[in-house]
Amino acid sequence: MLLVALAACGGGGNGAVLGKGRGAPSTTVPKTYPLTGLPVADAATATRPAITLKIENSPASRPQAGLDKADIVYEAVVEGGQTRFLAVFQSTDAGSAGPIRSVRSSDPPVVAPFGGIVAYSGGIARFVQAMKATGLVNLDETSAGSAMGRRRDKAAPHNLYTATPALYQKATGAKGPPPQFAQFLKVDEPFAPAGGTAVAGFTVGAARATTVGYDWDAVGKVWKRNIGGTPFTVEGGTQVTATTVIVQFVPYEGTGEVDTTGSPVSEAKVVGSGEAVVFANGTMVRARWSKPSATAMTAWTDQAGAPLLLPPGRTWVELPATGSSLTTR
Repeated sequence: MLLVALAACGGGGNGAVLGKGRGAPSTTVPKTYPLTGLPVADAATATRPAITLKIENSPASRPQAGLDKADIVYEAVVEGGQTRFLAVFQSTDAGSAGPIRSVRSSDPPVVAPFGGIVAYSGGIARFVQAMKATGLVNLDETSAGSAMGRRRDKAAPHNLYTATPALYQKATGAKGPPPQFAQFLKVDEPFAPAGGTAVAGFTVGAARATTVGYDWDAVGKVWKRNIGGTPFTVEGGTQVTATTVIVQFVPYEGTGEVDTTGSPVSEAKVVGSGEAVVFANGTMVRARWSKPSATAMTAWTDQAGAPLLLPPGRTWVELPATGSSLTTR
């Protein structure tokens, strides 16, 4: 198995240290992690930058590695009726993560607010340039050096993997923690917003060839993820779970580009506002999302405009097209 303990050395990535518009990095150790709201267990991880990885989700890529360790995961539609992930790490590490794949034009405004480091395997030239323009430290298969590698037990292009400790060693210029992802409740404070409805599970038509479901586990207090009714696991067999799942409906527009198979490439328009549904604590609440600029963190409010406080823990954000199906039970 490759990259369980990758070595890396020296050098920063290409691009500036942090996302545009951010001030000097903080050296104060927070009481809670900025991306999960959980109590800080390690001061070194609490004050380090975020790392965002572009991870594949085609059937050939499964089971992936590292998705169960991410603080936040975004799932967006790509060509061919499939989805890909942007997995954001800060409070924990992944000793192996991947398969790492190429960027899309939807990605820069998603990752820009987090600052820090972004790792991917290339992409259409103008999409790569847009990612570099975020000011994050950009690492690809070439610039990452030994922090990325291809596994012999996987077929290309589904065999590029990395490890977050190796990326931190490589991107030595990245400093300071990300901003707060959301407003969080205190640990053990219940998520019980006005208008909430109890649900046992739900299914999202994430993309034409990808139907995603989540089942509420009242004992573990997490949503267990599945694809097409089959438990969604990482290497080793662990089922991926989330404390909170946000279904954020966004419009998709054509980019005028096609992938290597000739399929049109579309772009999720994540700047603006729209409808969302937030699932936490076995409860569903209808919400609104708002992101005024590419560098702003998305905010979620209830239908009356009051901020929604999320339970501390890992969050998955689904980005289905406006009008996609959402069924609950």
